[in-house]
Amino acid sequence: MRMSRQIPFRKLKVVIMFCACLFTMFVLWSSTGHKPGIYTIPSNKYYEGILRHEETFKMELKTQSKKQDEFVCNEIVPFKNISSGTISTYDLPLETDYSLDSDGRYKLPEEVLQAKSTDDEIQVILVPFSHTDPGYGQTVENYYTGSTKHVLDNMVDFLTKHRNMTFQWVETVFLERWFRDITEETKQKVRKLISQGQLEVVLGGWVMPDEAITHYAPVVDQLIEGHQWLIENLGVFPVNAWINDPFGYSSTMPYLWKSSGIQNMVILRIHQAIKHTLMRKRSLDFMWRPYWDSEGRNDILCNLMPYTEYWNSKVCGPDSRVCKKFNFLHLRSYNQDNVKPVSQDNIESLATELYKAYTFTASLYKYNSLIIFLGEDNSYSTTQSWADTYENYGKLMTYINSKSEWKMKIKFGTIKDYFENIRKEEKTKLQSAFPVLSGDFFPYSEKENDYWTGYFTTRPWIKRLTREVEPLVRAGDKFSVILYNTCIVSKGCTGIKDVYSSILSELRSARRHVGIFQHHDGITGTSLPFVVNDYELRLMSAFKSAQKALTLAVSLIVSDANVKEQFALGDNNDKLGARNILTPKIYRLKNRKLKLYVVNPLEKARKGVVSFYTDKNELTISDVISHQIGEPTSSRFKRFNLVTIFVDLSPFEIKMVQVEAKGDGTNRSPYFEDTVKSSGDSTEIITIENKYMKVEFYSINGSLKSIADSSGRKTDITCSFLKYKPVKSGAYLFGPGGPAKPITELPQPEVSVSTGPVHSQVTVSYKSGFTQRWILYHTDDITGHTLHVRQEITLELEPRLVESEVILRFKTDIDNKDLFFTDQNGFQLIGRKNNKDRPIETNYYPITTMAILEDSTKRLTLHSAQSHGVASLEDGWLEVMLDRNMNHDDQKGLGMGAPERVASLSEFMLQIEYKNVPSKIQEVRYTHESVSSIILNEQLQNKLQLFSVEQHNDKFIHGFELGQKPLPCDVSIVGLRNLVTNDLDYTGTSLVVHRKPVHCEFPTNVSTCSLSNGPLTLNDVRFGLDTNVLENNVTETSLSHIHRIGKTKLSDDVRPKVNEMRAFLLKPEPP
Repeated sequence: MRMSRQIPFRKLKVVIMFCACLFTMFVLWSSTGHKPGIYTIPSNKYYEGILRHEETFKMELKTQSKKQDEFVCNEIVPFKNISSGTISTYDLPLETDYSLDSDGRYKLPEEVLQAKSTDDEIQVILVPFSHTDPGYGQTVENYYTGSTKHVLDNMVDFLTKHRNMTFQWVETVFLERWFRDITEETKQKVRKLISQGQLEVVLGGWVMPDEAITHYAPVVDQLIEGHQWLIENLGVFPVNAWINDPFGYSSTMPYLWKSSGIQNMVILRIHQAIKHTLMRKRSLDFMWRPYWDSEGRNDILCNLMPYTEYWNSKVCGPDSRVCKKFNFLHLRSYNQDNVKPVSQDNIESLATELYKAYTFTASLYKYNSLIIFLGEDNSYSTTQSWADTYENYGKLMTYINSKSEWKMKIKFGTIKDYFENIRKEEKTKLQSAFPVLSGDFFPYSEKENDYWTGYFTTRPWIKRLTREVEPLVRAGDKFSVILYNTCIVSKGCTGIKDVYSSILSELRSARRHVGIFQHHDGITGTSLPFVVNDYELRLMSAFKSAQKALTLAVSLIVSDANVKEQFALGDNNDKLGARNILTPKIYRLKNRKLKLYVVNPLEKARKGVVSFYTDKNELTISDVISHQIGEPTSSRFKRFNLVTIFVDLSPFEIKMVQVEAKGDGTNRSPYFEDTVKSSGDSTEIITIENKYMKVEFYSINGSLKSIADSSGRKTDITCSFLKYKPVKSGAYLFGPGGPAKPITELPQPEVSVSTGPVHSQVTVSYKSGFTQRWILYHTDDITGHTLHVRQEITLELEPRLVESEVILRFKTDIDNKDLFFTDQNGFQLIGRKNNKDRPIETNYYPITTMAILEDSTKRLTLHSAQSHGVASLEDGWLEVMLDRNMNHDDQKGLGMGAPERVASLSEFMLQIEYKNVPSKIQEVRYTHESVSSIILNEQLQNKLQLFSVEQHNDKFIHGFELGQKPLPCDVSIVGLRNLVTNDLDYTGTSLVVHRKPVHCEFPTNVSTCSLSNGPLTLNDVRFGLDTNVLENNVTETSLSHIHRIGKTKLSDDVRPKVNEMRAFLLKPEPP
């Protein structure tokens, strides 16, 4: 007999006293620190996380203020100390069985096949959808006119007539296009369907972006563009995301979605064998958490679809032969699966099969709700497909729901319904919580050891093009804001209204074209050739629009709004076409004088270089640190001289530079010497150096030999071109026939060395179309601490390079022990393990901005100005895939290979840093950049812009300085732009800032910015505004500005927490 225990009275008194103390502490805390009255947010229970984040952050700032003058770096906390029990995708391969069954599929684990179904009732949510790609097999416009318009038209008609039918939509780009065609009455019907819960807009960005090779800044931009359109036109903000089609998933994107107010998401395309491991763990619903988040503040609930496809015929269960019977979309057309309508004769057998399939699929999940998606690409474009799906599933629902012994209820619904169900159930389960997962899902493979790692590099010229356009758009946005603030707000400039509207229109057009290209079949290079051509036209249009906007903004700023003509200033960027390499322009000094403006688009001071061509040999140049005149880099400019100037600029400065020809043109001054080294001696060495670095090359082939710093510490490093022979490779897949081999087709190169006051350069030129330039700058700032590398290659000149995948491989003495790091979308760094037991293609990963090798004493960072696939197949190796062409169709949907052979430019920086004290790598799953790495990469991604005065020379008499305090080294502006309505009416200024973590083990000798822990306020960064026009007009918001967090005072610290971003909406009012 079990006796009950009574609580002694003295213990009860202790408990009462303790509770009283807690209550008193809470009252005191509430009266001093916590002020809930300053927050107002929409009535949205899903958005409570951002409020908690802000409260926590403001409390942390109070404790930080005591240490404002201390140097800030960020310790890398071992993952096991951050999240005990959390699933790490870095470790999942060790638990995963990669074996295949007889059909080439990754084997389902036996314990999954034998899983028992629940005794509780299963709620099944059926979600009709249409996956609409903004470019792939058709162009964006062709998809719209051919199918998407009809899908949306039929959606409104059918949902309006059938109150229990539902639908979901993702891409705002198509909604915006559709809204230009439909009546106001139809628009009102759409809004009503949303308010009734029949139509759910999910994710809601301009597109569903790729997650491997996109940079996070344009991803944020297209998210803002989409969400702002939704708020203005539909009054809706997405809470859920459906992300079914990217070829692998980044750990950056969940953070962006959560920061915008999205609380739940659904994904599909992860490695199927890894997915099976998560099935064994009953972890297909999980909280996705960044590695660096120790509190779970950024958790987003994620549902992982269990099978390999999202198409209607492959989602009900593990046997697609069963699922095909329920693809009623094609009942009346293209009925290749011979689908039969539901009738009295077959309803029992069909319902039984569907019930069993749903029961098995539900057993893979921890909770008693199941979501099934009904649709495919461009589905529901006919009225019959709507009716057939609704009527036949309706019959099956009625039958199954009536079978009480089956314990299953099915209905049409939305993603919102599913997540509400499982969140509610999770709260009722004792000692239960959603599992937590950290990491990413690359590489992707769905079957047959096919690895989708080729698209990291496919069609590299267009990947490079978008990275040339993106910084132009960002610069145009920033200087349009500065123009608005300094002229329209502060000075009441009324005469530039029309030209300013044209600036905003050009920027919106450019931004939307760039946004479309972030799509997972755009930037990936995995579309049909004529669609690629359409993307090229869009990006070139964006390039020209951004050029025009930036040029007009700069012209108005430096002329005090006196020059409004588009061509008064000329842009130095010369881009003849999408497949032409960007070059500087040629300036002919007809009257022996030239006036230039150098523009710093960054919020930090910097010293940097910019180049242009001229027809004069001897020049004097004012207001620069130094300059040099050299030989052209292309035969196209053989009659001209390449002038490089080195300038010093404050944040957002526009510096005027005067150029004047002197002498009779017979001398080149400053002299730039070219010396060809071709003795044939394999031991002969070429050396270039500055006061920070000494770099050695083999003279016989120009190959890199070593890099030493000013202290004599040396790193052995060689570099060579090699090629893989594609076997399984296609537009998506990388599948070589063996290890990379030397490119014997390359003849002996011509090697030359050049030196001058601005830089030294080693040029390696091959007649077959490969050119390699190694540049070392003679500067006294951070630019001189890195070796710049430019690769111009074309596979067109050498026929034997057809069907080749060309790489650049560095071999170093770094003992990285099969560990390397890659960036994720330029936002963070994540660890990668080289698995020598697996095929080469499984060890390739995407980079957007950098890759890192590191050991106990030093680190090599390869900074990249464009996206690539990379690998570290042996200790000390780092290879980058530069280009690839193949005719083979990899059977992943495109129907062809990627055969183009187009000249492409790849730009890198090699940075070697030595640790302050030798130390082993403490955490393999993630790491931080050094402070110098942050600054160097920021400058690489945002180059100086150069303009020439073409008209009204007398009105351009000075430069421009904003007079703004430089941002701290670890804080950057992700976006600064004016938000506008459909009619281009100003609604506020968007400011998004990011704070990167700084590695503690590397030197911090950066002179252009600080790393103190002092506050950063809007009094410091007002972007040309007076304090009186900003006071009480700044609001902190969610990332895409659709949720309001609270008012921000000008004295408040606006820095984000380390690793994170904050967004603000500024609405300055003229005095």
